Amino acid sequence: LLAVALSAVANFIADLVLVIGLGMGASGAAWGSVAAQVAAFVVLARHEGKLRSHAEAGAGDAPTREHVRSLADRARGLSQFMRQCTSPALALLGKCTTLLFLSATVTGCGTVALAAHQVIQSVISLFCPIGEALSQTAQSLLPVANHDAVAPGVLSETGAGLVRSLGFAAAGLGILNAGIAGLLPTKAAGAFTSSPAVSAQMAALLPFMVTCLTFHALSTTLEGVLFATGDAGFLGRLYPLNSAVTCAALTVLRLHRAPLGAVWQVFTLYQLCRVLQFAGRVLWNQRPRLDPPLAAKRDASAGGPVALV
Repeated sequence: LLAVALSAVANFIADLVLVIGLGMGASGAAWGSVAAQVAAFVVLARHEGKLRSHAEAGAGDAPTREHVRSLADRARGLSQFMRQCTSPALALLGKCTTLLFLSATVTGCGTVALAAHQVIQSVISLFCPIGEALSQTAQSLLPVANHDAVAPGVLSETGAGLVRSLGFAAAGLGILNAGIAGLLPTKAAGAFTSSPAVSAQMAALLPFMVTCLTFHALSTTLEGVLFATGDAGFLGRLYPLNSAVTCAALTVLRLHRAPLGAVWQVFTLYQLCRVLQFAGRVLWNQRPRLDPPLAAKRDASAGGPVALV
């Protein structure tokens, strides 16, 4: 808590000094955020150092062999932690890279197109947390509900019931989100802009926004299911591939100065591919449960069922 509070205060002070005092603008805000993160890291590092010092002082003069064993255990724990973090990190990197290329491509479409894009992207971001909440729910509840699964990735009866419930909720909330969000750029366009040209561009992007929001909650929920069932490796391989293909397509559009609608067609296709890929992977992983001979063969080769922890 101290680190978070210090980071917020440092960010605020740095913004005042760099942005207002020195007039550095956006770059000053960026450097202020970096400084805040560094301050938080220093606080956490000092706290960790104090905890380690207390632990070593309490241990007294431990035998050298035990000390070496402790260091080896820490190294193995760090290695395991890094392996577990690799796939989520690759997935996050793929998402961020795609959004970065999307913004870079839109900047070549003109000021009016960029303004409309910013509004539509902001509206989508306003409703995205609902899907993220369902994804977090899946990652929190599914490991417990799926404790008796026969293998990683496979859903038990209880786990499958939970996934179905979350899937129906995600589909319903996606439709509701899309319906409400679709009213904002049309019925309340004046709240975002007074320019008729920007309003027209926003209306042109409305079908793409509605499509993205309709399936966003479902795709993030299925993504959470894959993480919760131990199939993060699939996401770690898939996201870089999806990002590479999407960014290549966006680069081609930017070189040819394609209109804003074409850019959003590519982004919408990217979102639709995600939900289809995630749903297909979840169903593919259920083959041992749906095909008893395959499950028996897999158990025999593995030496018995493997419980997902």
